[in-house]
Amino acid sequence: MTMTRLAPPVAALVLCAASGCMNETPDGHDGPERALGLIQGPLAAYCTANVIGKGNKDVETDYLAHVVQCENGGAPYESLRAQAVTARSYLYYKLNTAGKIADGQSDQVYSCGATPSKAHYDAVSSTAGQVLRYKGTQVAAFFVAGAKPSASSCVAKGGDSDATNTEKYVTYNWNKSGSGIEQTILGWVNAGNHANRGCMSQWGSRCLANAGWGYKDIIKFYYGMDIEFVHAEGSCTSSCECTAGKVETQACGKCGQKKRTCGGDCKWNAWSGCDSQGPCTPGDAQTEACGSKCGHHQRKCTSQCEWGSWGACQGEGPCAPGQVDSQGCGKCGHHERSCSGKCLWLEFGACQGEGPCAAGQTDVAPCGECGYKERACSPQCVWGLYDKCVWLDPDGGTKACSTTLEGQCGPGFLKCLAGTVGCVGSQKATDEVCDGVDNDCDGEIDGTVGKSAVPSSMGTSPPPYAALVEAVAPLEPMPAGTDTSVVLRFRNVGQKPWPKGLVVVRAEGWKVGEPSKLRHPDWPGLDTAGIVQADIAPGDTAVLTVVLRAPDVPGVVNETFRLVSTSDPSAFVCPIPTAPGSLTVTEAPPPPPPSPEGEDAGPSREPRHVPDLDALDRQPPDGVSVTHESDASAMSETGSLVTGSRSSGCGGPVGSPRAAWIVLVGALIAIWRRRGPA
Repeated sequence: MTMTRLAPPVAALVLCAASGCMNETPDGHDGPERALGLIQGPLAAYCTANVIGKGNKDVETDYLAHVVQCENGGAPYESLRAQAVTARSYLYYKLNTAGKIADGQSDQVYSCGATPSKAHYDAVSSTAGQVLRYKGTQVAAFFVAGAKPSASSCVAKGGDSDATNTEKYVTYNWNKSGSGIEQTILGWVNAGNHANRGCMSQWGSRCLANAGWGYKDIIKFYYGMDIEFVHAEGSCTSSCECTAGKVETQACGKCGQKKRTCGGDCKWNAWSGCDSQGPCTPGDAQTEACGSKCGHHQRKCTSQCEWGSWGACQGEGPCAPGQVDSQGCGKCGHHERSCSGKCLWLEFGACQGEGPCAAGQTDVAPCGECGYKERACSPQCVWGLYDKCVWLDPDGGTKACSTTLEGQCGPGFLKCLAGTVGCVGSQKATDEVCDGVDNDCDGEIDGTVGKSAVPSSMGTSPPPYAALVEAVAPLEPMPAGTDTSVVLRFRNVGQKPWPKGLVVVRAEGWKVGEPSKLRHPDWPGLDTAGIVQADIAPGDTAVLTVVLRAPDVPGVVNETFRLVSTSDPSAFVCPIPTAPGSLTVTEAPPPPPPSPEGEDAGPSREPRHVPDLDALDRQPPDGVSVTHESDASAMSETGSLVTGSRSSGCGGPVGSPRAAWIVLVGALIAIWRRRGPA
């Protein structure tokens, strides 16, 4: 029928009438000669079976146990019992109709190389002689591997694993009976064919057994509620319990014994009373008092139901009733306690005879404004002399205070100085640097009040807004009334970025408040020569191209260009980011000659030709670009007008081909300015 392996093939079976029949295939299309399987054989047991190729085998003690093992050996016990009944039923059907049975999946497997276990033999013996019938007809109890049900109902559904492709033969007939049951296509599907009552799934029977179903309900699940469980009578299926006259004994009570005898009907008589018992039951124990300190000992009943010897005295208390104990206490004193009637110590009484202190105890007393002194108690509980005074800083020297000094010298910590509390500064005066701190303690932060000059050195922690001028160069002389442009470079050396539009370059004379003499009409403001048009992060450089116009009067013009913040007057104060310059203004060039047509072209203020520094630096007019220059040697704190020819960000280091071009252009500008326009 099917193997205990996961993928056994399905067997092709035959269902026959008493007069014989044709071999039947699973599809049931074998022609009109088919007869109904109404085998009305007696219920006599088959004790041996002719297994083709194996000879005669004892049905109950050999054949069925091997079939259960080979067909569904790893199943739960109730599933094994259902397998035993269905295998016996199919065997009886084959012996009724053919007188023999094949060893293989064409019928059912007897030999598969596996040895039956006790569970397989028990499944057969516990159902000895039980076969399935319906209306007096021996049922051919079909079974196949079927699909592995995934649902708790144990009914397989689409998608469940069906490795043997045999689920199509399985029938589910729970709560069905009579003509309402489903017949399997493994047999002749006809309501009159009482031998075909369905087909059991071996995987499904395992599922039901695991869910707690008994073997009879498992069988009904597949063959219908009216399937008949009939006991075949024979010497191999006898219901005798014992051999007449046999006596059986059993232990009872306190090492006693009881008996029963097998009667002439092969049934056991009732057990006799329990005789020859001992004085105790094994494991029982007795306990009694022992010793003088409320102890006890024990003895136990042996396996022969006799009392053993008394054990050692155990559980004694720490003292004997009325015993007195004295013990030291407190400051070199003593107290007493007594033992109760239950051999337990009572509480100690009050401590008596104590000294003024406990041995080893220390005492601390103040001395001075911020000191302490200490003394110790002797082993005799008497105070010794005080030690010398120890000075302590308040809060461990971490309590902040003010020294009343200026700048970084002001904050300090309270210290204990020879018994007196005073404020000691945490820092001393140092040279002033640009870091937003009054380093020299003169009351000025970064020297901006007027008492001292603004420092030029940066501190380890720079101010929020600070700038340094980079790569200075002098202005070349230029004729009166002509225009030129210069490139100014300022590096952000502060902690915060410069916001675009809020940082500008202001131009003014060397005297404070003096307006610029080089103002150009294109400037964004009266004294604003340029505006930073992009955010400048710390470490980056702002590059501004400023257009200048020489005054109409020859002479020397001294100018200062300074970086300022329009939103924060306190920004860019240390170091002062200024680029001072001195410009020599020469005589204006003569007017140009008349045009070829003889027309008077009129006066001209056409800008002089200057090198395209904006193109060299890739910057828009009056705009700003950002460069990342880390060469400290490029920085200058002296303050002069700046050109692109000295900045690595604007044409490479001095000596590069680009620098050479810039020097050549500068020379041409100087010659042109001296000669005037052509």
